[in-house]
Amino acid sequence: MSTPVLDLEAGYARIAAEQYGLVTFAQLTGMGLSPGAIHRRVRAGSLIRVLPKVYRLAGVPRSWHQRAMAVYLWAGEHSAIGGTAAAALYKLDGCAMPNSITVMTARSLKSPHRLVVVRRPLDFKEWVGHRVDRIRVTTCVRTLVDIASEVGEAQLELALEDARRRRLVTPVPLEQAIDGLPPNYPGRGKLMKVLSLVAGTRPTDSGLEVKVLRLLRQEGYPEPVRQEVLDDNGRFAGRVDLAYPARRLVIEVQSHRWHDGRAPVDADSARHNRHHGMGWVVMKATKKMLTGKDRGAFLKDLARVYHRPLPR
Repeated sequence: MSTPVLDLEAGYARIAAEQYGLVTFAQLTGMGLSPGAIHRRVRAGSLIRVLPKVYRLAGVPRSWHQRAMAVYLWAGEHSAIGGTAAAALYKLDGCAMPNSITVMTARSLKSPHRLVVVRRPLDFKEWVGHRVDRIRVTTCVRTLVDIASEVGEAQLELALEDARRRRLVTPVPLEQAIDGLPPNYPGRGKLMKVLSLVAGTRPTDSGLEVKVLRLLRQEGYPEPVRQEVLDDNGRFAGRVDLAYPARRLVIEVQSHRWHDGRAPVDADSARHNRHHGMGWVVMKATKKMLTGKDRGAFLKDLARVYHRPLPR
């Protein structure tokens, strides 16, 4: 006895709901639809071909995540989304959703579309990660290795710091991955440089903090201590974003995301008052201060404070 049409349609709609509105040829035939029945639905417009043997249900809006899922479904289980597309799925700082989507696979596949990049690494099995937003991706370590050749140093540092902050990577596995690369591997030198900048440091609290660090380097300042714990006669006096202990200088990075509301403002004010009382100068850095005329004013004030005479 054949499965009623309405039951079939409800069945593949349930599958599509977990795949951004997509179903595959194999999933449809596995439910009892014949190839002819699938082609009739395509001709009628209830199924829309996205990639070979991957279909979108009519009425489901298109999205970037749907495109990434389509590439993954087309490539099959022995595959994973990689490169900048994987970085976007991880939502790493500075990594926007790219137009082209890279898929790493153990299979011999030819790209079905100009915006699908197929790569077949020999060590594919080592780099298959878990699912992010229901789509299998390469491990975060492999993702950072792959994007190093595609993004600038500033963007790579933002991504690495975000991955460290969220505990998606730690330095040792990343160092081991770099050691295993050929010396001329694209992006290897850039990744080594960025990794050296964070070696032995605490992760930053935000992407804005990373941008402040890069500004300090560009202006010739030494690397500040990250997430420094201040001590007030043996008592904990708070953790600050960036500090130059020898200069008794603190730089607090003010992100509106973390400082909205009256209670945080009151707490921050009390903490800064205490730090001032302990002999520290507290500078505040905001997003606006990193660009345009505000940048110049911030740097002028910073230089004045950093180079001020210290009491003996």
